[in-house]
Amino acid sequence: MSTLATAPALEIDDLQGLIARSYASLKHAVYVPAAFDPQNPAGARAWVSAVAATVTSASKRSAQVKEEGRALNLAFTRSGLETLGLAPDEIATFSREFQEGMATEHRKRVLGDTEDADPGAWRWGGPTNPAIHAMLFLFADSPERLEQILAEERRRAAEHGVTLAEPLDSIMLAGDKEHFGFHDGIAQPRIAGMGGGEDAGAGPAIPAGEVVLGYPNAYGKLPESPTVAETERARQILPLRPEDPDNPGAPPRRDLGRNGSYIVFRQLEQDVRTFWRFIDERTRSGDTPDPERRKWLAAKMVGRWPNGAPLVKYPDGEPETSDLSKANDFMYKSDLQGEKCPIGAHIRRSNPRDGMQPAPAESLLVADRHRLLRRGRAYGEPVAESFDPADILSQPASANGERGLHFVCFNTDIVRQFEFVQNTWVNNMKFDGLYADPDPVIAPHCDPDQAKHPEQISSFTVQRCPVRHRETRLPRFVTMRGGAYLFMPGMKALRYLASLA
Repeated sequence: MSTLATAPALEIDDLQGLIARSYASLKHAVYVPAAFDPQNPAGARAWVSAVAATVTSASKRSAQVKEEGRALNLAFTRSGLETLGLAPDEIATFSREFQEGMATEHRKRVLGDTEDADPGAWRWGGPTNPAIHAMLFLFADSPERLEQILAEERRRAAEHGVTLAEPLDSIMLAGDKEHFGFHDGIAQPRIAGMGGGEDAGAGPAIPAGEVVLGYPNAYGKLPESPTVAETERARQILPLRPEDPDNPGAPPRRDLGRNGSYIVFRQLEQDVRTFWRFIDERTRSGDTPDPERRKWLAAKMVGRWPNGAPLVKYPDGEPETSDLSKANDFMYKSDLQGEKCPIGAHIRRSNPRDGMQPAPAESLLVADRHRLLRRGRAYGEPVAESFDPADILSQPASANGERGLHFVCFNTDIVRQFEFVQNTWVNNMKFDGLYADPDPVIAPHCDPDQAKHPEQISSFTVQRCPVRHRETRLPRFVTMRGGAYLFMPGMKALRYLASLA
């Protein structure tokens, strides 16, 4: 990383739109894996050129996107960039984790993709699945328009010898819920220079370089960015890479990564019935269900009440209404012992804020260096439209098929940001002084009946005075079903990739 004294203004015209906004007005979306013909790289480049002409840039404001009723964005895997014609020394300038991919032996241990979530069992993106070279992100304001866009993309792909796989469908659930029934998408970071609007986030802004390549990050340095050789074509399209003070006199290279970002895409199946059955069984009074205590334990595990109200602000019960504009306006300094929001709760360990002992100020600084910009959506029909646990528990096991979350996030350093959060905070059984407590909701809990050692069995602790409350033998509620590390180039970089020969 090279140091930059002042942060330049974001080049919004060169960013793809999904980085800047979630397209909340476009309720319908699919994600479409694409495969190139290795024997026809010219066809792949022609396809990229055609798609690039229709890519939605961040310069389109939310109102304009809503009026047009559609949006399209494009990202690539390492093998896709190789097929397009990037040279080995150019591929080597991408981050190591992007080059290796998500399904390596090392990475599956880091991410907790084991047992049923092993990459060998994935439906897409794994070592036994067909190769993925690119991913189309398609959004529309109606199912009919989405089908129209998808048909257009299928025709365009076929014309250039590109194969589009079965789309990964999505759904926007009522009340901005996720499938377990909790209000989602509240704690988004605010990105410096990105402007206001529906996706502005809350709290102090984090540097743009945490999300967009080519700008200073939280350390005041430029994140490592992929580059290409100084050729006439590159000079015409791409900006010059800033001089690296750690390597003065290095040959000039062109910055392929500027205004791009790395995407983490993970398809996470949610076992909603098992989640609520576990909670129901642990909160019954004899054979009698206890709805209030059921809600209490679920909220303790998540860190918020179902309506989004944070436990730190409302420890005694769910308020009748929740002001979502202030639902992210809290810290943990006043609750360092976790008696309001448990230390191991999902939202607390995903973003500890100032809650990690013994130094709140340092904790906040550390937390802000591991933020992620999320752009995912749910998939599958809800078990019950009401999201009421009683209704969920009354449904047959076969009702409504599979459901879950297409987790999509942007970051400029996958290891420091996403993988750190997943490995050091989410899956860590000893997070912030705990003993056998990984994330109670999304961690890959070992089957208690298959555990080889007692310490493999997950617990969840609710800190209370004078006696803590502890749940043991947590089953797995979320299972990884497919995924990839992707690179979403800037608009100029898309043109460059299409021009390779």
